[in-house]
Amino acid sequence: MLLTLPAHAVTSYSTMVGRLANLADRSSLIKLYDLGKSSSGDRSVWLTSVSDPSVDPRKTVRILILCRQHGDEPASTEAALEFLDHVANGTAAGARDALRHASLYIVPMVNPDGADLGTRENAKKVDLNRDWGHFNAAETSLVNKACRSIRPAFVLDMHSWDQPDPFRSNCFEASRDAGAAASAERDLQRRAVDEISDGTGQAISATSYHSGIEDTLCHRYMTGWLEVPSLLFETAAGPSSGPGFDRRVGLARATILWLLRDTAAHPDAWKHLVKVSACDRIAPSLTFGAASTVAKAPAPPAAPHRRGFPVHILWAIAAYVVVAICVARLRPVSREPGYIRIERVGEDEDGRPISRAVYVPSGEYKRHVLTRTGKR
Repeated sequence: MLLTLPAHAVTSYSTMVGRLANLADRSSLIKLYDLGKSSSGDRSVWLTSVSDPSVDPRKTVRILILCRQHGDEPASTEAALEFLDHVANGTAAGARDALRHASLYIVPMVNPDGADLGTRENAKKVDLNRDWGHFNAAETSLVNKACRSIRPAFVLDMHSWDQPDPFRSNCFEASRDAGAAASAERDLQRRAVDEISDGTGQAISATSYHSGIEDTLCHRYMTGWLEVPSLLFETAAGPSSGPGFDRRVGLARATILWLLRDTAAHPDAWKHLVKVSACDRIAPSLTFGAASTVAKAPAPPAAPHRRGFPVHILWAIAAYVVVAICVARLRPVSREPGYIRIERVGEDEDGRPISRAVYVPSGEYKRHVLTRTGKR
């Protein structure tokens, strides 16, 4: 096993917030941000960043991990909290070294209303994992805004099968498309299936999909529309408490740690993934992260690749100045009435006259008779 996890009960939203605040206070590696209010307006959607403060996050692989889009799938939330606890305690083997290569951004509970209500959907009966690209729900809109500030090179969307689901096994799902981003995520999928299965002793399947089929699911939207490699992770159906639930949490927790370690174990593969990812071409949004009196929330980080002063404003000012100068030069010059006089200034090598036109104000004009040769 990568790590053994203690048995525990499902964590409520309020308890999760308290745990996150405590973790952020205990560790300089963990920061906590309030992305904004859920659909009910009663709860915030929280994001945690896990990074080495001595390393510029723009020089690392940025990974976004989403947990519990469905409120009745608690295993990923518990796994994220356990992972953060091990990071804060310094017991996540290899994590500190791996953070020189990667920065993790984790949303432990995308659907806080559904989590407290025990429902798959949010408080307004929206299935969040069918809302990507539409962003009708407050929760997906907030996470999308954070995603556009973070600009991740890879996204992991964590779920759990329910008892009625026809699919029962642990699995990673990747795109079958021929694009470079899809190819890179399939390479990552193969390593994850092999190494996590070996490390945990739990069988994991590799599943796939074609683009254009349910592309409002988060991982399909990320790969198909944003061209950012993304995998869906599912744990096998089982109870929401007891040893079976702990098994699911343990596998999900091991997956998060494996993902972080893999950036250090396979740096060339991740450099290629970053290269083919469109993460740096995602249109940025406003920086996320409102200050909070509940949890440690320092000034939100500037989005990677963002300048201190908006560059587009400087370009707009420069363009305005250039246009103004051009218009000024095209403006007709005010002169008193006058005439154009042709003057002979010499001859070319064939003896033909060379003339020039001279403006003569009316007060200085004297009538001349000009010949074709320019002689007066």
